[in-house]
This record gives sequence, C-alpha cells and structure tokens, in this order.
Amino acid sequence: MQWDLIRKDRLVEAKRSLKRLNSDSSEEHMAGRLAMLVHTIRIETQIEKPCHGATYFDFDFFMGVELRRAEIACVAFAGQILAGSTFAYQPNYPFANAGIRADDA
Repeated sequence: MQWDLIRKDRLVEAKRSLKRLNSDSSEEHMAGRLAMLVHTIRIETQIEKPCHGATYFDFDFFMGVELRRAEIACVAFAGQILAGSTFAYQPNYPFANAGIRADDA
C-alpha cells in the first residue's frame, strides 16, 4: 500500500499508513523507512525509463550476427513443427484417417 501511495506522490498518507503498521517504531525510524521507499522507487523509475515504449526490434537481438542466430533458432523450431512432431504423441489420428484400424494403429 505504501509503495502505491509513494508512486502517486501521496507521502503524507504513506507515512500515516506506515505508522499504523509499525505503531511501536520511533518517528526517526518511520522517516528513515519512508526515505528508503522513496529512494527505491526513484531507482526503479530510472531503470525502467530506457525500456519504456521499446519494442523487440529496438534491441540488438535482431541486428547483425544476432539476427542470423535468431533466424536459425526460428527455422529449427519451425522445422520441428513442420516435420510432424505434433503427430509423435498422437499417431492414431493420422493412421485412422488413412484407413488403418485403431487396433493396428
């Protein structure tokens, strides 16, 4: 609750909420906790800003050598699907469609 209040710049309410949760703590201790919460939220916003609004194509994953690696990985994954691995665990269905009896499939 305090985190959300601090993110919305409602520090007085956050301090009141901290006092209710820790009624036995001193005023200095509460001020220290509140300062720690504010500092942590500032750090979080600084870390999140560079990636805000970014897409997958903004990263180095799809550039140069990494693009080639991504293509190889995607083709290898698609190759498994296209090669029929979906039939590997339920082979009776295509065999029954081919006209083979369920007992023989």
